[in-house]
Amino acid sequence: MTSRRNGGTAVRRRRWSVIVTACMTVGMLLGSGAPAASQGSDEKPEATEIGVTEDEIRIAIIADVNNTIVPGLFEGAKVAVEAWGDYINKQGGLAGREVVIDFIDSKLNADAARDAVIKACEEDFAIVGTHMLFLNNIAPEIDCLDMAGEATGLPDVAAFQTSFDHQCSPVAYTISGSIMDCATRDQHPQTYRAATGHTRYLKKKFKFTTGSWIAANDLKGPLDATLPLMTAEQESNDLEGEQFLVSGRAPQTTFTPYVQDLQTDGVEFVSSWAACPSLINTQKEAAIQGVTSIKAYTTTTACYSDELLDAGETSEGTFVWLPYLPIEDGRANKALAAMIKAVGRDDLDGFGILAWQSTLLFRDAVNAVVEEHGVNGLTRANLLDAFSTMTSFDADGMRGEINPSERVGSGCFVMVKVKNGKFVREFPKKKGTLNCTERDYVEVEYDNETT
Repeated sequence: MTSRRNGGTAVRRRRWSVIVTACMTVGMLLGSGAPAASQGSDEKPEATEIGVTEDEIRIAIIADVNNTIVPGLFEGAKVAVEAWGDYINKQGGLAGREVVIDFIDSKLNADAARDAVIKACEEDFAIVGTHMLFLNNIAPEIDCLDMAGEATGLPDVAAFQTSFDHQCSPVAYTISGSIMDCATRDQHPQTYRAATGHTRYLKKKFKFTTGSWIAANDLKGPLDATLPLMTAEQESNDLEGEQFLVSGRAPQTTFTPYVQDLQTDGVEFVSSWAACPSLINTQKEAAIQGVTSIKAYTTTTACYSDELLDAGETSEGTFVWLPYLPIEDGRANKALAAMIKAVGRDDLDGFGILAWQSTLLFRDAVNAVVEEHGVNGLTRANLLDAFSTMTSFDADGMRGEINPSERVGSGCFVMVKVKNGKFVREFPKKKGTLNCTERDYVEVEYDNETT
């Protein structure tokens, strides 16, 4: 059965159903890094919108960086977007203009997040690469006035969304697709979308039947978004087990009784959806206790960083599933190689990769506007229209193809493994490829009663 442990309390199993959605094959997007040809290509660029002058396009990267809880949390996203600004300008900019990047720190704080959006509304054309855990009030981006004084909204090209308000914002588009099917938001249960192929792969490899799923319970928004994903992963793979909710700041001693139960219950598989320290503490505690039942540990892009590698011997063999090509594939994909070179391999982490890919979605939308309206058609309204009709995006082959207009993601994935202190491609074996199978992207009915 499915149970959830949070201070020793178990909750009921959720009703679910799986509906297979086609996972589209990976292909190269038609857009390129250079400005698109357009109607009126001889036009002289003019000031057309807030953040768009005759020679500049200003975009904001808003991310939680400076804070006392997790210092430097999304620094990688900031670094990546700033690096993309330099890179795209070397390619000639966008719409005949130089791209200027404004970093605004949301500081892991709800008030700071709201203020950051208001500031971007007043100064920038769009937000790109958004990484805000506390964006709970989306009114400032929806009600944002354009240069004509109309409440068009502030385009938000998000790399990372947690709250359902943000996921369902009419002016926010994402490279990953929304977890919730927003049309079902007021229903009980709601419908959620989840990629589950990574667990199917590991189950086939290790033949386990029991598991445990770890999630952070520090913030309501991220937890609400994570619970249906873990449930879909568990239920669609017919696994027995429980969900363990714990603070992302909990010390290793908090995991002592949890790990004792893993051994007692004979749990064979651990899937962490929490911040990396939670998985690391679990593994260290398992080593101390001599746990022998666990056949595989897996985690998300949040742990695709030196933090996991630096954990030492206990992290050896950990599987990290990624919805994009890993850095280790650099030579197999031109766009990936360009990103690595621009950002710097040592400065590029999972959050940075997501942020960089968000800039490519923004780039393609800008090019679409220029193609249809010319270089002086660059308005927030036209940009949002471009997003609303964009049905295909794969970050120049770096990730599985998604449908931005419908906010539908992809089940495509790559599995990497920690081996001898490095990330090594595990599956599929061929570099530059992702595994894309129809049954790996599912819809699950889950009753998030507080939504």
